[in-house]
Amino acid sequence: MSSKWYAKKWVTVVLHIAVWVLLFSLPYILKPSLNESRPSTEKAEPALVHLRYVLNDLIYISFFYLNAVYLIPQFIYKRSYKRYAAVIIISFILILFITWAIFFVLLGMQHFNIRGHILFNLFFFLFFFAGSTAYRMIKDRTRADKLAREKENENLKTELSLLRSQASPHFMFNVLNNMVA
Repeated sequence: MSSKWYAKKWVTVVLHIAVWVLLFSLPYILKPSLNESRPSTEKAEPALVHLRYVLNDLIYISFFYLNAVYLIPQFIYKRSYKRYAAVIIISFILILFITWAIFFVLLGMQHFNIRGHILFNLFFFLFFFAGSTAYRMIKDRTRADKLAREKENENLKTELSLLRSQASPHFMFNVLNNMVA
């Protein structure tokens, strides 16, 4: 039986890429120029600002797949909830440090606000954490439902073939009637 076109691997990859491009291009679509929103005293080049955004996006994409592909199966499915919580907190602190380092290296410390940095990254972290968790849970649920349907279908086929192989009682009744007659 051939699989549906939307269940193929290349469609999944293209869909993931399209969602990431759409998600991370929203700030550029909704705000025409990043130069208008920056204070005039900041002297960072627009290319460095864009590079910072791209690097931050790559960090959050990496966290999304790390959580969905490795952390959830490794900790949640094995019921190691405390370890999972510790790894998630460490991941958040690591993301804070890396984004701070990117901000420091590319833009300098001219307009860095630590409280704003933590709150801003906390929002994105929770968004990607919830998204990756939901993605993994939905993916695993659909896979389990598909396997259950296939198993039920196979059981029905086996039962049908067993019934077909048995002799029909109506046929036996007719044979006995013919013999008596």
